[in-house]
Amino acid sequence: MILATPAGEPHVVALQMAGNLLTAAAYWILMLGANVRADALAACVRRHRPEVICLSATMPDRAGEMLRSVHRVRQELPAAQFVVGSRGLHAQMRMQPGIQLRQRVSKVVEAVDASVKRAGLN
Repeated sequence: MILATPAGEPHVVALQMAGNLLTAAAYWILMLGANVRADALAACVRRHRPEVICLSATMPDRAGEMLRSVHRVRQELPAAQFVVGSRGLHAQMRMQPGIQLRQRVSKVVEAVDASVKRAGLN
């Protein structure tokens, strides 16, 4: 798993909590942290080829950056699966394929498990 917030998003508390839960569930994580540009995220994905990319944002105005990150990553890894955590982004990202939206950090392991197993494709 790669965990990050998009460019312009400085808040990482929820992302760190998600990382702790995923580590406890025996997932290997790479925490990139806050304010990660789309190109930097894509370069990291190209190098590490994660099964799932977890992104977090606190404010609705980060939707554009979040979508830029998703688009840029998919240029490197078209089948990339995402778990996006935010209370404010759901309306903008609800219809995006390969993206699981979660408003609660406690649901991150469930969402990652479903992405890894591709439950929607079975």
